[in-house]
Amino acid sequence: MCATASRAHASPPMPTPPWKPPVPLTYDNVVSILAEIKGMDEDEITPQTTLLDVEMDSLLLVEFAVVLTERHGVDWEADLDLTPATTIADFVHVLAEQSSGAEAAPSVTGAL
Repeated sequence: MCATASRAHASPPMPTPPWKPPVPLTYDNVVSILAEIKGMDEDEITPQTTLLDVEMDSLLLVEFAVVLTERHGVDWEADLDLTPATTIADFVHVLAEQSSGAEAAPSVTGAL
């Protein structure tokens, strides 16, 4: 095969995708991520569900943090004030305060 033929079949470089701003943090976003990571239905998670109910451990928290950062631009510190009795509604509130100093945007369904 000659060098000219091999260059003719080379693929052009892929363009860099444009930067997209992070999606705002909402209750529904947090529930969606938790359900995805845990393999649960979103309907199984309510504002009153506790971190103990979803078996949130340190490994799950790290995985959750990575996904949250990738999708929503939330960068948090490891010293969040969480206990097994923390509800999902309180968890969303803590995340919102940690990420921006403001409350999380309300969900479409008004779950908070």
